[in-house]
Amino acid sequence: MGLVCWSIIDSVVQLTRINRDLYTHPFAVSNAALEAQLAASSIRNELLLAVMSHDLSNVEQAISHIENLDKKLQQNLTVIQAAFLGDQTQVARVQEAAAQWPAIRQQIFHSAQTGRFDKAQAISLTQGTALHDKLAQGLDYIISYARAKASFFVKQAEQHTQETIISAKNLLYAGILLALVIGFFTVRRVLYQLDKNEASLREAASVFENTADAVIITDAQERITMVNRAFSEITGFAMSEAIGQTPRLLKSDRHTPSFYTSLWSALKNDGKWNGQIWNRKKNGEAFLALETISPVFDRHSRIAQFIAVFSDITELHRQQELDRHRAYHDALTGLPNRFLLQDRLQHAITLSRHKQVQLVLMLIDLNRFKVINDTLGHATGDLVLVEIAERLRQALRRSDTVARLGGDEFVVLLLAEDAAEVWDSVTEFIERIQEVISTPMQIQEHNLSVGSSIGVAHYPNGGEDAETLLKNADTAMYAAKATGVDGYCYTIKPVD
Repeated sequence: MGLVCWSIIDSVVQLTRINRDLYTHPFAVSNAALEAQLAASSIRNELLLAVMSHDLSNVEQAISHIENLDKKLQQNLTVIQAAFLGDQTQVARVQEAAAQWPAIRQQIFHSAQTGRFDKAQAISLTQGTALHDKLAQGLDYIISYARAKASFFVKQAEQHTQETIISAKNLLYAGILLALVIGFFTVRRVLYQLDKNEASLREAASVFENTADAVIITDAQERITMVNRAFSEITGFAMSEAIGQTPRLLKSDRHTPSFYTSLWSALKNDGKWNGQIWNRKKNGEAFLALETISPVFDRHSRIAQFIAVFSDITELHRQQELDRHRAYHDALTGLPNRFLLQDRLQHAITLSRHKQVQLVLMLIDLNRFKVINDTLGHATGDLVLVEIAERLRQALRRSDTVARLGGDEFVVLLLAEDAAEVWDSVTEFIERIQEVISTPMQIQEHNLSVGSSIGVAHYPNGGEDAETLLKNADTAMYAAKATGVDGYCYTIKPVD
């Protein structure tokens, strides 16, 4: 009798613990962390738009967007803090980073609204982006942990389904025997426990079927034995179409064979695989999945099953790519902006220093553009800038860079084994650029033309770092502009 009672109590405790720790929390935490990660990533990139825009309405729009993202981030962090069952120090670090953010945000907003971008502003921006990098790193851990728990939940749910059926039979038989000894009330207690066990199993099945994450269960030979509703919703394959197939049903053409070799190696050596993988839907459309795959072992330590849990993060990926592009490209022309130019210029300097590659920097200011902007309006002026940007893009090689600094200022960065390689000489190339710019253009009903003043700096004579090169090219451009005609000026003219 004591043994049977202990069995009843242990069964209830185990089912209650599994239900509490595994059936509900992992999926909620994983989804909240994904939402928070998207918000943090978007905030990081929106900061650049806020501080670099020359249009106050764009600044206010960016600020409003950031404030909305802040609310979304905080809501999801609250969910994570309440439901996360893993290492709480990771959650504390994420919360600490989020707590530091409001003060820095106000500094950035103030500078953006006043139109200043100075050294102090740059420091605040750097601190802000660093905080959101820290947030993203902490959230990566939380997502990984929650997905591992979700995978474990599916294993446990299936295992305990079988165990509970056996326990139910044993408890029922034991209850009948006990009834002969201690009577009717003991039987009622046993049946009550069986009802509770059945309710827990129903709850587990409900979570499995209704979670937003897709779940696939295969046998040891990788044949699919079970999928949930989310799998069909994400992939388009019905359960009847998936069962009996292998996960290669979802295989896309975006990964090399070495990718799958690495995946199976991780499963063998680490006992699980977690990462991003491109799959395909029934209609042939590719989608990016955040997936965890784990093996399930039998009592003889042999693989009995594989369980995969994944979600479709294609839109998250697209949004991050869009945010990344917006952060480093000019919104009007699509050219690299000041931030991307700085990165490429620094890389070009390193290349030139170590490989003796020639580097020429040209800063271009459009002449007569202000007259067009003032008389015909900003919309026409914007069309002129787009046309000039396309002409410059077409005139350059793929290895060169053209960027827009803002207003009517453009930068061309040339790299060549020989500075004169681009055309017969650097001078002839500059004259070619001026010709491309000055060619008349048809904008709406207007036949328009602009000129250019160009300042040229050659590495290392015109400066040995990015800031000095840009400054000296700017000085040379103003010297050319002071002549009153279309022209160009070298900081220090290189030898052709």
